[in-house]
Amino acid sequence: GGPAAELRFSPSGIGFGQRDIREIQKAKAAVEVGVRAVLAEARIAPSDLRCVLLAGAFARGLDLRNAQSIGLIPTVDQDRVVVAGNTALLGAGLCLDRNLVRSIRRSGRRVTLQHDGFATRFADAVRLRPWG
Repeated sequence: GGPAAELRFSPSGIGFGQRDIREIQKAKAAVEVGVRAVLAEARIAPSDLRCVLLAGAFARGLDLRNAQSIGLIPTVDQDRVVVAGNTALLGAGLCLDRNLVRSIRRSGRRVTLQHDGFATRFADAVRLRPWG
């Protein structure tokens, strides 16, 4: 509630209020905390990423510069970001390869996001700023 909740900015005619910004912050924080946890488990620094793959319809309409400027995706050179489109069917097809599935089961590791420090990391990731 309150006056801030009523504030609407609409340069293109689309209303975008405080509640919308908060939802973007939470979604962005969830993505960042998850990606950073996987990178930490693999002992890979964000700056060492050779490629960032973005999948799904969401990625197709994403402005990469804006996504990096708010920290939704790691800050890497634009030519190292690949919009892969709908990869669900490809993934399902790969699951038909029993040898590949066995290999993933043997070498894959589960990364738990809910651990000590999660709340602090999430709260820090809510800020809309590029990865540092």
